Amino acid sequence: MEFSPTSRSKYANEVLDYTFDMTNTLDSGDTISTFSVSAESGLTVDSSSNTSTVGTATISGGTQGSSYKLTLTFVTSNSRTFVGYVAINII
Repeated sequence: MEFSPTSRSKYANEVLDYTFDMTNTLDSGDTISTFSVSAESGLTVDSSSNTSTVGTATISGGTQGSSYKLTLTFVTSNSRTFVGYVAINII
């Protein structure tokens, strides 16, 4: 699954929230039950949470000039699983 934009940027010392909206992906009546995030070594996932249609991840760390892959996993109330990837570029 691809998210738009497929990459996001942050400074190494920033702690930022990134949101991922599934509204246009979910079937009518389906909602996000769980949302989990993992990151490549060097980037930290401080927390993740979700509403019925949006997942949010709080991300920190990273080394200037590096790019890290986040793996996003959504499980829905209809037992569907969506996995997506987003690059976090450290500027």
